[in-house]
Amino acid sequence: MKSYNCKKINHNITIDGLLDKEEWQGVKAITLIEVMIGSKVRLETEVKAMYSNDYIYFAFRCADDYIKATMTKSVIGI
Repeated sequence: MKSYNCKKINHNITIDGLLDKEEWQGVKAITLIEVMIGSKVRLETEVKAMYSNDYIYFAFRCADDYIKATMTKSVIGI
């Protein structure tokens, strides 16, 4: 059975979707596989995890070949 060592942090973080923050920099990413046969999936998904004394945090980067959106103005924080 494979395992993942989850990084412990000494403080809580803000959930804001910004994965370039210092807390996430040293966290190892794993790539999810097709669970039934163990092969690579068509669209890759990476996961990072860490925890504090209060919470468990997960970050996902997901590939998608169908993204459709219209943005008409900038939104700070997105």
